[in-house]
Amino acid sequence: MQSIHFRFSIWLVRGLLAAFFVLTQSGCSSPEKKVEVAWAIAPRFDYAEAFAANGLARVETAGKWGYIDAKGEVVIAPRFDHASDFAANGLARVGVRDKHGRLKHGYINEKGKEVIAPRFLWAYDFAADGLARVENMDRKFGCINAKGEEVIPSRFDWTDDKGFAANGLLAVGIAGKYGYINKKGEEVIAPRFDSAWPFAANGLALVLVIDAHEWKYGYINEKGEETIPLRFDNAWPFAANGLARVVVGKKYGYIDGKGKEIVPPRFDEAYDFAANGLAQVRVEGKYGYINEKGEEVIPPRFDSVGDFSANGLAAVGVKSGQRASAPFVPEKPVSPNPSLEDHLVREARNTARRLSSEGWNFKFGFINEKGEEVIPPRFDGVWPFAANGLAVVKEGSKWGFVRVPSAR
Repeated sequence: MQSIHFRFSIWLVRGLLAAFFVLTQSGCSSPEKKVEVAWAIAPRFDYAEAFAANGLARVETAGKWGYIDAKGEVVIAPRFDHASDFAANGLARVGVRDKHGRLKHGYINEKGKEVIAPRFLWAYDFAADGLARVENMDRKFGCINAKGEEVIPSRFDWTDDKGFAANGLLAVGIAGKYGYINKKGEEVIAPRFDSAWPFAANGLALVLVIDAHEWKYGYINEKGEETIPLRFDNAWPFAANGLARVVVGKKYGYIDGKGKEIVPPRFDEAYDFAANGLAQVRVEGKYGYINEKGEEVIPPRFDSVGDFSANGLAAVGVKSGQRASAPFVPEKPVSPNPSLEDHLVREARNTARRLSSEGWNFKFGFINEKGEEVIPPRFDGVWPFAANGLAVVKEGSKWGFVRVPSAR
Protein backbone atom coordinates (compact mmCIF):
# COMPACT_ATOMS: atom_id res chain seq x y z
CA MET A 1 0.00 0.00 0.00
CA GLN A 2 1.17 3.50 -0.68
CA SER A 3 1.70 4.55 2.89
CA ILE A 4 3.97 1.59 3.51
CA HIS A 5 6.25 2.80 0.81
CA PHE A 6 6.42 6.34 2.05
CA ARG A 7 7.05 5.28 5.61
CA PHE A 8 9.71 2.93 4.33
CA SER A 9 11.31 5.58 2.14
CA ILE A 10 11.42 8.15 4.94
CA TRP A 11 13.26 5.80 7.26
CA LEU A 12 15.25 4.36 4.40
CA VAL A 13 16.46 7.80 3.48
CA ARG A 14 17.24 8.41 7.12
CA GLY A 15 19.46 5.35 7.05
CA LEU A 16 21.02 6.33 3.76
CA LEU A 17 21.25 10.09 3.78
CA ALA A 18 24.46 9.94 5.70
CA ALA A 19 25.61 8.37 2.51
CA PHE A 20 23.31 9.84 -0.09
CA PHE A 21 24.30 13.45 0.52
CA VAL A 22 27.55 12.89 2.22
CA LEU A 23 30.72 11.31 1.30
CA THR A 24 34.42 11.93 0.79
CA GLN A 25 37.08 11.89 -1.81
CA SER A 26 38.42 8.94 -3.71
CA GLY A 27 41.72 7.32 -3.09
CA CYS A 28 43.04 9.11 -6.18
CA SER A 29 45.25 12.07 -5.49
CA SER A 30 43.77 15.51 -6.12
CA PRO A 31 44.69 19.17 -5.60
CA GLU A 32 44.16 20.32 -2.03
CA LYS A 33 42.78 23.56 -0.62
CA LYS A 34 42.19 22.63 2.99
CA VAL A 35 40.40 24.93 5.41
CA GLU A 36 40.11 24.83 9.16
CA VAL A 37 37.12 22.86 10.46
CA ALA A 38 35.60 23.98 13.72
CA TRP A 39 33.03 22.17 15.80
CA ALA A 40 29.99 24.38 16.13
CA ILE A 41 28.08 21.75 18.11
CA ALA A 42 30.05 18.85 19.55
CA PRO A 43 28.93 15.33 18.52
CA ARG A 44 26.48 14.15 21.15
CA PHE A 45 23.35 13.10 19.26
CA ASP A 46 22.35 9.59 18.21
CA TYR A 47 21.27 11.09 14.89
CA ALA A 48 20.89 14.59 13.50
CA GLU A 49 19.70 16.24 10.30
CA ALA A 50 20.56 19.49 8.56
CA PHE A 51 19.31 22.87 9.76
CA ALA A 52 16.09 23.94 8.10
CA ALA A 53 15.14 27.41 6.85
CA ASN A 54 13.69 28.39 10.23
CA GLY A 55 17.05 27.81 11.93
CA LEU A 56 16.12 24.60 13.73
CA ALA A 57 17.58 21.14 13.24
CA ARG A 58 16.05 17.78 14.09
CA VAL A 59 18.03 15.60 16.49
CA GLU A 60 17.47 12.17 17.96
CA THR A 61 18.36 11.15 21.50
CA ALA A 62 17.48 7.80 23.05
CA GLY A 63 14.95 7.07 20.31
CA LYS A 64 13.11 10.38 20.59
CA TRP A 65 13.19 13.39 18.27
CA GLY A 66 13.38 17.07 19.14
CA TYR A 67 14.81 20.33 17.79
CA ILE A 68 17.88 22.44 18.53
CA ASP A 69 19.06 25.88 17.42
CA ALA A 70 22.41 26.81 15.84
CA LYS A 71 23.99 27.09 19.30
CA GLY A 72 23.06 23.52 20.07
CA GLU A 73 20.48 24.56 22.63
CA VAL A 74 17.33 22.47 22.88
CA VAL A 75 14.32 24.42 21.62
CA ILE A 76 11.81 21.55 21.58
CA ALA A 77 12.66 18.64 23.85
CA PRO A 78 13.06 15.18 22.23
CA ARG A 79 9.68 13.55 22.84
CA PHE A 80 8.47 12.51 19.40
CA ASP A 81 8.81 9.13 17.70
CA HIS A 82 9.15 10.87 14.35
CA ALA A 83 9.68 14.48 13.31
CA SER A 84 10.13 16.54 10.15
CA ASP A 85 11.42 20.00 9.32
CA PHE A 86 9.18 23.02 9.78
CA ALA A 87 7.34 24.15 6.67
CA ALA A 88 7.01 27.78 5.54
CA ASN A 89 3.77 28.09 7.52
CA GLY A 90 5.62 27.32 10.76
CA LEU A 91 4.23 23.83 11.25
CA ALA A 92 6.18 20.58 11.47
CA ARG A 93 4.91 17.04 11.09
CA VAL A 94 5.52 14.81 14.12
CA GLY A 95 4.62 11.25 15.00
CA VAL A 96 3.75 9.74 18.37
CA ARG A 97 2.74 6.20 19.29
CA ASP A 98 -0.63 5.56 20.90
CA LYS A 99 -1.26 3.06 23.70
CA HIS A 100 -1.42 0.27 21.11
CA GLY A 101 1.97 1.19 19.68
CA ARG A 102 0.54 2.63 16.46
CA LEU A 103 2.39 5.62 15.06
CA LYS A 104 0.02 8.55 14.43
CA HIS A 105 0.93 11.88 12.90
CA GLY A 106 -0.02 15.46 13.60
CA TYR A 107 1.59 18.91 13.53
CA ILE A 108 3.27 21.26 16.01
CA ASN A 109 4.34 24.91 15.89
CA GLU A 110 7.86 26.22 16.48
CA LYS A 111 7.26 26.32 20.23
CA GLY A 112 6.46 22.62 20.23
CA LYS A 113 2.77 23.19 20.86
CA GLU A 114 0.33 20.76 19.26
CA VAL A 115 -1.64 22.49 16.51
CA ILE A 116 -3.18 19.49 14.74
CA ALA A 117 -3.64 16.43 16.91
CA PRO A 118 -1.88 13.20 15.85
CA ARG A 119 -4.76 11.38 14.19
CA PHE A 120 -3.36 10.43 10.80
CA LEU A 121 -1.87 7.09 9.83
CA TRP A 122 0.68 9.05 7.81
CA ALA A 123 1.14 12.69 6.87
CA TYR A 124 3.40 14.93 4.81
CA ASP A 125 4.86 18.37 5.24
CA PHE A 126 2.78 21.39 4.31
CA ALA A 127 3.59 22.31 0.72
CA ALA A 128 3.87 25.70 -0.97
CA ASP A 129 0.13 25.59 -1.69
CA GLY A 130 -0.55 25.75 2.05
CA LEU A 131 -1.95 22.23 2.17
CA ALA A 132 -0.64 18.96 3.57
CA ARG A 133 -1.33 15.52 2.15
CA VAL A 134 -2.55 13.12 4.84
CA GLU A 135 -3.56 9.48 5.04
CA ASN A 136 -6.48 8.64 7.31
CA MET A 137 -6.93 5.48 9.33
CA ASP A 138 -8.83 3.94 6.41
CA ARG A 139 -5.69 4.35 4.30
CA LYS A 140 -7.18 7.00 2.04
CA PHE A 141 -5.40 10.22 1.09
CA GLY A 142 -6.69 13.77 1.01
CA CYS A 143 -5.54 17.32 1.82
CA ILE A 144 -5.89 19.46 4.95
CA ASN A 145 -5.21 23.14 5.66
CA ALA A 146 -3.19 24.58 8.55
CA LYS A 147 -6.23 24.32 10.83
CA GLY A 148 -6.46 20.59 10.19
CA GLU A 149 -9.64 21.01 8.17
CA GLU A 150 -10.16 18.66 5.24
CA VAL A 151 -9.98 20.62 1.99
CA ILE A 152 -9.76 17.70 -0.43
CA PRO A 153 -11.72 14.68 0.87
CA SER A 154 -9.70 11.59 1.74
CA ARG A 155 -10.81 9.36 -1.11
CA PHE A 156 -7.62 8.70 -3.04
CA ASP A 157 -5.22 5.78 -2.80
CA TRP A 158 -2.35 8.22 -3.16
CA THR A 159 -1.71 11.94 -3.57
CA ASP A 160 1.58 13.56 -4.48
CA ASP A 161 3.17 15.04 -1.37
CA LYS A 162 4.71 18.06 -3.11
CA GLY A 163 1.34 19.75 -3.47
CA PHE A 164 -0.49 21.39 -6.32
CA ALA A 165 1.78 22.47 -9.15
CA ALA A 166 1.88 26.06 -10.42
CA ASN A 167 -0.80 25.11 -12.97
CA GLY A 168 -3.15 24.07 -10.16
CA LEU A 169 -2.99 20.33 -10.78
CA LEU A 170 -2.18 17.55 -8.34
CA ALA A 171 -1.22 13.97 -9.18
CA VAL A 172 -3.48 11.39 -7.52
CA GLY A 173 -3.96 7.63 -7.60
CA ILE A 174 -7.24 5.72 -7.75
CA ALA A 175 -7.60 1.96 -8.08
CA GLY A 176 -4.09 1.45 -9.38
CA LYS A 177 -4.19 4.23 -12.00
CA TYR A 178 -2.92 7.81 -11.82
CA GLY A 179 -4.24 11.12 -13.07
CA TYR A 180 -4.68 14.74 -11.96
CA ILE A 181 -7.23 16.83 -10.08
CA ASN A 182 -7.69 20.59 -9.56
CA LYS A 183 -7.95 22.44 -6.25
CA LYS A 184 -11.66 21.70 -6.08
CA GLY A 185 -10.89 18.00 -6.16
CA GLU A 186 -12.33 17.71 -9.66
CA GLU A 187 -10.80 15.30 -12.16
CA VAL A 188 -8.90 17.15 -14.90
CA ILE A 189 -6.85 14.33 -16.41
CA ALA A 190 -8.44 10.93 -16.00
CA PRO A 191 -6.46 8.30 -14.07
CA ARG A 192 -5.16 6.19 -16.93
CA PHE A 193 -1.42 6.09 -16.26
CA ASP A 194 0.46 3.47 -14.29
CA SER A 195 2.23 6.26 -12.47
CA ALA A 196 2.30 10.05 -12.63
CA TRP A 197 4.50 12.84 -11.27
CA PRO A 198 3.91 16.54 -10.56
CA PHE A 199 3.91 19.08 -13.38
CA ALA A 200 7.22 20.89 -13.72
CA ALA A 201 7.69 24.62 -14.32
CA ASN A 202 7.70 24.00 -18.09
CA GLY A 203 4.16 22.61 -17.95
CA LEU A 204 5.15 18.99 -18.53
CA ALA A 205 4.61 16.01 -16.26
CA LEU A 206 6.35 12.66 -16.31
CA VAL A 207 4.09 9.62 -16.70
CA LEU A 208 4.58 5.89 -16.89
CA VAL A 209 2.68 3.30 -18.91
CA ILE A 210 3.23 -0.44 -18.45
CA ASP A 211 2.35 -2.51 -21.47
CA ALA A 212 2.95 -6.27 -21.42
CA HIS A 213 5.41 -5.82 -18.57
CA GLU A 214 7.36 -3.21 -20.54
CA TRP A 215 7.79 0.07 -18.67
CA LYS A 216 7.98 3.20 -20.80
CA TYR A 217 8.21 6.80 -19.65
CA GLY A 218 7.24 10.01 -21.41
CA TYR A 219 5.77 13.44 -20.76
CA ILE A 220 2.32 14.99 -21.06
CA ASN A 221 1.01 18.56 -21.09
CA GLU A 222 -1.74 20.07 -18.96
CA LYS A 223 -4.41 18.66 -21.27
CA GLY A 224 -3.09 15.15 -20.77
CA GLU A 225 -1.67 15.06 -24.30
CA GLU A 226 1.54 13.17 -24.88
CA THR A 227 4.15 15.73 -25.93
CA ILE A 228 7.30 13.66 -25.50
CA PRO A 229 6.63 10.04 -26.52
CA LEU A 230 6.70 7.18 -24.06
CA ARG A 231 10.03 5.88 -25.25
CA PHE A 232 12.38 5.98 -22.28
CA ASP A 233 13.35 3.02 -20.11
CA ASN A 234 13.43 5.31 -17.10
CA ALA A 235 13.03 9.04 -16.60
CA TRP A 236 12.66 11.78 -14.01
CA PRO A 237 10.66 15.02 -13.84
CA PHE A 238 12.15 18.14 -15.42
CA ALA A 239 14.51 19.92 -13.04
CA ALA A 240 14.81 23.65 -12.36
CA ASN A 241 17.29 24.08 -15.22
CA GLY A 242 14.79 22.73 -17.74
CA LEU A 243 16.52 19.40 -18.29
CA ALA A 244 15.25 15.94 -17.40
CA ARG A 245 17.21 12.77 -16.75
CA VAL A 246 16.33 9.87 -18.98
CA VAL A 247 17.57 6.33 -19.44
CA VAL A 248 17.90 4.58 -22.79
CA GLY A 249 18.94 0.98 -22.43
CA LYS A 250 21.10 1.21 -19.34
CA LYS A 251 22.67 4.61 -19.96
CA TYR A 252 21.70 7.98 -18.49
CA GLY A 253 21.48 11.26 -20.36
CA TYR A 254 19.46 14.50 -20.41
CA ILE A 255 16.74 15.97 -22.64
CA ASP A 256 15.07 19.39 -22.90
CA GLY A 257 11.37 20.25 -22.88
CA LYS A 258 11.00 19.37 -26.54
CA GLY A 259 12.44 15.93 -26.03
CA LYS A 260 15.70 16.93 -27.73
CA GLU A 261 18.75 15.07 -26.52
CA ILE A 262 21.04 17.61 -24.83
CA VAL A 263 23.49 15.22 -23.18
CA PRO A 264 23.56 11.81 -24.91
CA PRO A 265 22.90 8.76 -22.71
CA ARG A 266 26.39 7.58 -21.88
CA PHE A 267 26.58 7.53 -18.08
CA ASP A 268 26.07 4.54 -15.81
CA GLU A 269 24.19 6.78 -13.37
CA ALA A 270 23.28 10.47 -13.27
CA TYR A 271 21.47 12.98 -11.08
CA ASP A 272 19.78 16.35 -11.51
CA PHE A 273 21.87 19.49 -11.91
CA ALA A 274 22.49 21.50 -8.77
CA ALA A 275 22.14 25.30 -8.53
CA ASN A 276 25.79 25.70 -9.55
CA GLY A 277 25.13 23.94 -12.85
CA LEU A 278 26.92 20.70 -11.99
CA ALA A 279 25.46 17.19 -11.89
CA GLN A 280 26.76 13.98 -10.36
CA VAL A 281 27.50 11.17 -12.78
CA ARG A 282 29.00 7.69 -12.52
CA VAL A 283 31.34 6.15 -15.06
CA GLU A 284 32.87 2.71 -14.58
CA GLY A 285 32.22 2.68 -10.85
CA LYS A 286 33.54 6.17 -10.07
CA TYR A 287 31.69 9.46 -9.56
CA GLY A 288 32.42 12.93 -10.84
CA TYR A 289 30.61 16.03 -12.13
CA ILE A 290 29.57 17.42 -15.50
CA ASN A 291 28.14 20.74 -16.65
CA GLU A 292 24.91 21.24 -18.60
CA LYS A 293 26.72 20.64 -21.89
CA GLY A 294 27.77 17.22 -20.68
CA GLU A 295 31.38 18.34 -20.35
CA GLU A 296 33.47 16.79 -17.61
CA VAL A 297 34.22 19.39 -14.92
CA ILE A 298 35.46 17.13 -12.13
CA PRO A 299 36.69 13.75 -13.39
CA PRO A 300 34.98 10.62 -12.02
CA ARG A 301 37.47 9.57 -9.36
CA PHE A 302 35.34 9.34 -6.22
CA ASP A 303 33.60 6.34 -4.71
CA SER A 304 30.49 8.42 -4.11
CA VAL A 305 29.43 12.07 -4.23
CA GLY A 306 26.72 14.53 -3.18
CA ASP A 307 25.36 17.83 -4.50
CA PHE A 308 27.14 21.12 -3.97
CA SER A 309 25.81 23.34 -1.20
CA ALA A 310 25.47 27.13 -1.33
CA ASN A 311 28.94 27.51 0.21
CA GLY A 312 30.51 25.74 -2.76
CA LEU A 313 31.27 22.45 -1.05
CA ALA A 314 30.12 18.95 -1.93
CA ALA A 315 30.41 15.82 0.17
CA VAL A 316 32.43 12.98 -1.34
CA GLY A 317 33.25 9.50 -0.07
CA VAL A 318 36.10 7.04 -0.16
CA LYS A 319 36.27 3.41 0.90
CA SER A 320 38.35 3.23 4.03
CA GLY A 321 38.57 -0.49 4.73
CA GLN A 322 36.64 -3.70 5.00
CA ARG A 323 33.41 -3.59 7.00
CA ALA A 324 33.35 -5.95 9.96
CA SER A 325 29.58 -6.17 10.29
CA ALA A 326 27.01 -7.19 7.70
CA PRO A 327 26.16 -4.42 5.23
CA PHE A 328 22.81 -2.66 5.28
CA VAL A 329 20.79 -3.37 2.15
CA PRO A 330 17.09 -2.50 2.54
CA GLU A 331 14.44 -4.94 1.43
CA LYS A 332 12.06 -4.03 -1.36
CA PRO A 333 8.86 -2.53 0.08
CA VAL A 334 5.32 -3.23 -1.09
CA SER A 335 3.86 -0.33 -3.04
CA PRO A 336 1.12 -0.07 -5.66
CA ASN A 337 2.75 2.97 -7.23
CA PRO A 338 5.57 1.89 -9.56
CA SER A 339 6.98 5.41 -9.60
CA LEU A 340 7.92 5.24 -5.98
CA GLU A 341 9.67 1.90 -6.18
CA ASP A 342 11.25 2.88 -9.47
CA HIS A 343 12.57 6.22 -8.30
CA LEU A 344 12.73 6.91 -4.58
CA VAL A 345 13.37 3.39 -3.42
CA ARG A 346 15.45 2.10 -6.29
CA GLU A 347 17.67 5.17 -6.18
CA ALA A 348 18.07 4.77 -2.43
CA ARG A 349 18.75 1.05 -2.80
CA ASN A 350 21.40 1.78 -5.40
CA THR A 351 23.02 4.20 -2.99
CA ALA A 352 22.96 1.59 -0.23
CA ARG A 353 24.54 -0.96 -2.51
CA ARG A 354 27.27 1.32 -3.77
CA LEU A 355 28.16 2.38 -0.25
CA SER A 356 27.84 -0.81 1.72
CA SER A 357 26.94 -3.98 -0.14
CA GLU A 358 30.55 -4.67 -1.01
CA GLY A 359 31.29 -4.69 2.70
CA TRP A 360 33.27 -1.46 2.77
CA ASN A 361 33.42 1.30 5.34
CA PHE A 362 33.52 4.88 4.10
CA LYS A 363 35.12 8.08 5.32
CA PHE A 364 33.61 11.40 4.36
CA GLY A 365 34.92 14.84 3.53
CA PHE A 366 34.26 17.75 1.16
CA ILE A 367 35.60 19.18 -2.10
CA ASN A 368 35.12 22.56 -3.78
CA GLU A 369 33.80 23.23 -7.29
CA LYS A 370 37.28 22.73 -8.74
CA GLY A 371 37.46 19.26 -7.27
CA GLU A 372 40.02 20.31 -4.69
CA GLU A 373 39.95 18.61 -1.32
CA VAL A 374 38.84 21.13 1.28
CA ILE A 375 38.02 18.85 4.21
CA PRO A 376 39.91 15.54 4.23
CA PRO A 377 37.93 12.30 4.55
CA ARG A 378 37.75 11.97 8.31
CA PHE A 379 34.05 11.67 9.20
CA ASP A 380 31.97 8.53 9.51
CA GLY A 381 28.91 10.21 7.98
CA VAL A 382 27.82 13.66 6.83
CA TRP A 383 24.98 15.81 5.55
CA PRO A 384 25.56 18.72 3.14
CA PHE A 385 26.11 22.23 4.49
CA ALA A 386 22.92 24.10 5.32
CA ALA A 387 22.24 27.79 4.59
CA ASN A 388 23.52 28.73 8.05
CA GLY A 389 26.95 27.32 7.18
CA LEU A 390 26.72 24.23 9.39
CA ALA A 391 27.00 20.64 8.26
CA VAL A 392 25.91 17.57 10.19
CA VAL A 393 28.76 15.09 10.59
CA LYS A 394 29.22 11.81 12.39
CA GLU A 395 32.31 11.05 14.44
CA GLY A 396 32.35 7.58 15.90
CA SER A 397 28.79 6.83 17.00
CA LYS A 398 27.60 10.40 17.57
CA TRP A 399 26.48 13.27 15.34
CA GLY A 400 27.41 16.92 15.65
CA PHE A 401 27.78 20.04 13.52
CA VAL A 402 30.86 21.66 11.95
CA ARG A 403 31.45 25.03 10.33
CA VAL A 404 33.95 26.04 7.64
CA PRO A 405 34.54 29.26 5.67
CA SER A 406 33.13 29.55 2.16
CA ALA A 407 35.15 27.57 -0.35
CA ARG A 408 34.52 29.94 -3.26
